[in-house]
Amino acid sequence: MLQNFANQGFQVLYPNYSLFDNGVFVFGKRNFDKLKISGGLRYDIRALDIGKLYLDNEGNFQVSPQGLGSERFAGVNKNYRNVSASLGGVYEFTDRLAVRANISRGFRAPTVPELSSNGIHAGTARYEIGNLAAVPEVAYQGDLGFTYENKSWYVDVSLFQNSIRNYTFSERVLARDGSDSLVDGDIPVFRYTQGNGRLRGAEATVTFNPEKLRWFSVTQNYSAVFGENRSATFEAARFLPFMPAPRWITQLKLTKDRWRNRFQNLYFTADLEIHQTQNRFLAAFNTETATPGYQLVNLGLGGDVIANTKKTLFSVYLSVNNLFDVGYQAHQSRLKYLDENLATGRRGVFNMGRNISLKVVVPFEGKL
Repeated sequence: MLQNFANQGFQVLYPNYSLFDNGVFVFGKRNFDKLKISGGLRYDIRALDIGKLYLDNEGNFQVSPQGLGSERFAGVNKNYRNVSASLGGVYEFTDRLAVRANISRGFRAPTVPELSSNGIHAGTARYEIGNLAAVPEVAYQGDLGFTYENKSWYVDVSLFQNSIRNYTFSERVLARDGSDSLVDGDIPVFRYTQGNGRLRGAEATVTFNPEKLRWFSVTQNYSAVFGENRSATFEAARFLPFMPAPRWITQLKLTKDRWRNRFQNLYFTADLEIHQTQNRFLAAFNTETATPGYQLVNLGLGGDVIANTKKTLFSVYLSVNNLFDVGYQAHQSRLKYLDENLATGRRGVFNMGRNISLKVVVPFEGKL
């Protein structure tokens, strides 16, 4: 017996809204021998009209009144205007060494959830409260870096700082007596708020690929970003939430252009990821906790299988992530704070364990 099923229902997460974005920009660049300069200017307008949101008798959100339910969001019209700009340049000291610098101004208007939230977010198991008084974020960024490259070495280093007025983030809400504010017994309450934030960090890549051993290379990557709430009035609120911990990635890569008469573009990679302990967290109101460091090993290999005609029959890619099945939680995970797992005794949802994937790509040629 054949039966047809159709989903006739829907679930309201946020109120209906209409969004109009428009912008105009100008961009230019100029070369002066060893110096290359580029820059741009942009003016944006955003009109946002958010409708009303209601709660029905069963506690579900609705975009129109249902029975004896209550109004949860009264609706609002918002208009935002702002200017973005950037100016940067690259100076080539030699054929091998180049230095670059950039300054910019940008903005981001509040989103619908940040303005209108007033209920349980099913994806994060948090009760979220919007901030109707939120205004656009305005960022001023500067970065400086250099690139050096010769026949065996490649080095790229960048430093940056981003000062953001009205940085938007969510923080835990406590009850009047200082205890956790909970809904339905165990769902924590978070409220969107704003403050002046500062992001500083660095990114670096060093690759060693010997001129006489082109099939062999080692790459070391480092990345870090440190976020501070410049509007904080006490130490526990000093750091911004959900900042990734500093990370090191070391990769060994072996390649072979051709092996026998059937294989080409062969490669093998082995990665070691070292994520440091994150001790710079938003401790105020029990919003976050520290996250232990962890190490992951990933493997990958692949290549093309070719025919006698030298055409590729198919390509094979095999990857193994988290080879040793390490149990870990990323600091950016909101699921880290869910209830204890009774089967494992560990709190929250952990990131994916060992994952093995195989991909086969078969090219097809023909006329359409």
